[in-house]
Amino acid sequence: MEARFFNLASIKFIRRKKMIELRSLRDLNANLWVFDCDGVIYKNVKEAEKEVVDKMIQFIALRYGCNFEKAIFTRKELLRKHDVSHSITALIYEGFNEQEILNKTYFAINLKELGIMPSLEIQDLFASLSGQKAVLTNNHEEFAKAVLNQLGVLGHFSAIYGISKLGRIQKPDLRAFQAIQDAVGIYEGIVFIDDKVKNIIAAANFGWTTILLGSSDEYDGFWLPKLR
Repeated sequence: MEARFFNLASIKFIRRKKMIELRSLRDLNANLWVFDCDGVIYKNVKEAEKEVVDKMIQFIALRYGCNFEKAIFTRKELLRKHDVSHSITALIYEGFNEQEILNKTYFAINLKELGIMPSLEIQDLFASLSGQKAVLTNNHEEFAKAVLNQLGVLGHFSAIYGISKLGRIQKPDLRAFQAIQDAVGIYEGIVFIDDKVKNIIAAANFGWTTILLGSSDEYDGFWLPKLR
């Protein structure tokens, strides 16, 4: 780890096996902070995913003129047909309007009911971190923007990249990391925070300093139990 990126003397950490638990992101310095969104900036990922999938199935049922059960099957077929992992991508490939899909699905979700509320703790954290901030998500960037706006931190981010901008390119594909660097114009002193070990390992191999949110026996490096 290069000293020009971090003030190592200021880092307060607890060493457990091969992992280093940081006290806070505030112990580090970076030119660019890159955050995952789902599972990192907000926690109710399974509930949010279920809401999105249900809304997608309802959209398919409406547009294909079928019942909910048939729409479940149709959604799976569309994902297989286009070899994608997100319903919205498959539907766009089928010719549906992206904004209409967003309005009927992601934007129809009540974030408050998912417990995603304005957070002074998160607001203070992002305000205290020097350097630019970006989001790199394997979800839709418009949903990430909605979450950030709901939390009251959208203004802290200079770039938000997801499946609309990146298409089939997703983490841990190194081209996703390159896209963020190119978008912001920063190529050194980058810290990446994600909750998936495979993404963390890929980013580390790409040359970024990485922090895993949550612990894992498969990971050797910085980690945090929660965003703080």
